Amino acid sequence: MIYSALVKDINQEIEGEVTLQVNGFEMVCFSNMPPAMDAIGTVRPIELMPMVFGEYEVKEISALSTPAVERIGDSFSYLVSGKLSAGKVDAGVVSFEDDMLNSEFGYLDGKMITWKIERLDVDFQ
Repeated sequence: MIYSALVKDINQEIEGEVTLQVNGFEMVCFSNMPPAMDAIGTVRPIELMPMVFGEYEVKEISALSTPAVERIGDSFSYLVSGKLSAGKVDAGVVSFEDDMLNSEFGYLDGKMITWKIERLDVDFQ
């Protein structure tokens, strides 16, 4: 999904680390091709891509839970909470899509879930 993001920081010490603000929510992402330093303070179209390298950690949670995207420590990992619908998790400020959610966790469609993303990648359009 394409979003407009404010480029808040491009870390010069940690390769690929970019801090963005999307829909008022600040997130730290990994980019194979981060923009130049003069992009800081500009709004750019981006695509967010959740990456899972091992086993998927998906759990059903209470229907009363609030959608959220929470960073895990100082890593690129996030815990996403939201309603699963056709392979897409609506986490409120952003949505994440993954074919595996539909094929392996389709039985949770329409339910609130948590999903651990090992790295949140960003592609600048």
